[in-house]
Amino acid sequence: MQHKCGLAIHDLQENDTGHYYFHFDTDAYGRRSKTSVYLAVTEVRASVHPSSTVRAGWSVRLDCQTSCQNHAIWFKDGEPVTNTEFQAQIGDAGNYTCAIEGDESVQSDPVTLDVQYPTLNLSVELSYSGRLTLGISVNLTCCGAANPAAENYTWYRSTGANGSSMVQVGTGQVLSIPSVEVTHFGRYLCKAQNLFWEISSPEILMEEEAESSDPTLNLSVELSYSGRLTLGISVNLTCCGAANPAAENYTWYRSTGANGSSMVQVGTGQVLSIPSVEATHFGRYLCKAQNLFWEISSPEILMEEEAESSDPTLNLSVELSYSGRLTLGISVNLTCCGAANPAAENYTWYRSTGANGSSMVQVGTGQVLSIPSVEATHFGRYLCKAQNLFWEISSPEILMEEEAESSDPTLNLSVELSYSGRLTLGISVNLTCCGAANPAAENYTWYRSTGANGSSMVQVGTGQVLSIPSVEATHFGRYLCKAQNLFWEISSPEILMEEEAESSDPTLNLSVELSYSGRLTLGISVNLTCCGAANPAAENYTWYRSTGANGSSMVQVGTGQVLSIPSVEATHFGRYLCKAQNLFWEISSPEILMEEEAESSGE
Repeated sequence: MQHKCGLAIHDLQENDTGHYYFHFDTDAYGRRSKTSVYLAVTEVRASVHPSSTVRAGWSVRLDCQTSCQNHAIWFKDGEPVTNTEFQAQIGDAGNYTCAIEGDESVQSDPVTLDVQYPTLNLSVELSYSGRLTLGISVNLTCCGAANPAAENYTWYRSTGANGSSMVQVGTGQVLSIPSVEVTHFGRYLCKAQNLFWEISSPEILMEEEAESSDPTLNLSVELSYSGRLTLGISVNLTCCGAANPAAENYTWYRSTGANGSSMVQVGTGQVLSIPSVEATHFGRYLCKAQNLFWEISSPEILMEEEAESSDPTLNLSVELSYSGRLTLGISVNLTCCGAANPAAENYTWYRSTGANGSSMVQVGTGQVLSIPSVEATHFGRYLCKAQNLFWEISSPEILMEEEAESSDPTLNLSVELSYSGRLTLGISVNLTCCGAANPAAENYTWYRSTGANGSSMVQVGTGQVLSIPSVEATHFGRYLCKAQNLFWEISSPEILMEEEAESSDPTLNLSVELSYSGRLTLGISVNLTCCGAANPAAENYTWYRSTGANGSSMVQVGTGQVLSIPSVEATHFGRYLCKAQNLFWEISSPEILMEEEAESSGE
């Protein structure tokens, strides 16, 4: 009698690895096969280097760990990835898995890549009800998306006869003016700051308007929170946009369903507050703004949980501190300095030894290495190592050696001239005498040229800083400072302080910014913004798009700083440029190509 016997293993694990034999028993005896079959089970592990959280522009490498010799393939959010080494961009954020080629059904646990970036497309939104005129209430909102979110906002307004200087006028994401006065009109900008960046918005002109009615322009959603977006934190979503008359009603919607294809109303008001985030809160959001004439929907924004991150210690260095001259018998502290996420937990110190100092020996632990009384054996090269849960980083070496008694004059003595705006009558100016000396300078004296040809110098002040609260015509001329210590007296080169005439510059670095939500394809909404700075500011903007068989000619397709395409059609694809014009100049931007993007994942 013949039988076919087989073995099936379900839910295969690594501990199933080993040799397998066949064995059978009868009433009289049992037998085991002389040969065996070896089964090797290996787990596929995915990792991202240098860490799961990086900044835009950093180099990223995907690593798939397995004992199999077959080629590994990668997926991002379920879609194939072709490049495993790339420069991180915002669109590279997501969940990555890897598998062995030929067995794609068995994938590794996902690893999340979080890409941090500064505030993108920072802009000022001006909102009010009715016509912008004296006595009405106005809000200016600083809008833009960043990772991590902006923590501080600062507002500036132009001042002076020609508005050439900017003064701080407030803080916070929204600048409110309860009742507009003549002095409120002018150019405004905001600065947004997070842990890593400080970005300035383009300027916006607030001026009195004639009667008119416009829809809400550039409606967008701003997502703000503190720390990492995860369960339990508080989140605000703000609906940003400018309209005339101002929007009266705001309505919020969130995606629902298996694929998020439908939207349900989740709130009203310009700000949607979520005091404590739950798993059901994650998804895509949009807001609708309505005034007496229009109802506009914003692009959707995705709110999803962010994974924890870890960065190595950045710019690790050693600071050497002591009082007086570094010589035998004094007390010295060496401090290991640097920032990391999570913070460094262990510090270790090393000093060079041997005839040529080629080897390093451990000499201490802790962030500060203290030497109460320096001996000859303490001199040499030092470095520190900082370690957290994920990284161990070494600082550059620092040389600690005995200093001979010396006295040096003030080196590279110079005068720095600082002021705000244009150097003209009535502004405040500081002149600073800069330079290093041993021992330090004790006295500073200031001199200005006088006479018909300025050939003689007269003393005009003392101290390291010469302040002129309000410039007069007699203040213009050549200045120098003299610095004196116990051994030396040194004069700086002369610096000329003269009145600056008003100027007019063309639009500098004129460029086109292309903004949209999701993938650039048919049917989405797209804005093209003409960006650049000029003096005086640009008054007219004109847009052109390439046409013809080879796109060799350009036709006008719109005016205004922002060219909006509410629903992209095939005829919209092509090369675009804008022209900016003020009283003196007309400048063309470089061309930008707008083309349909295929679904993809990679660099």
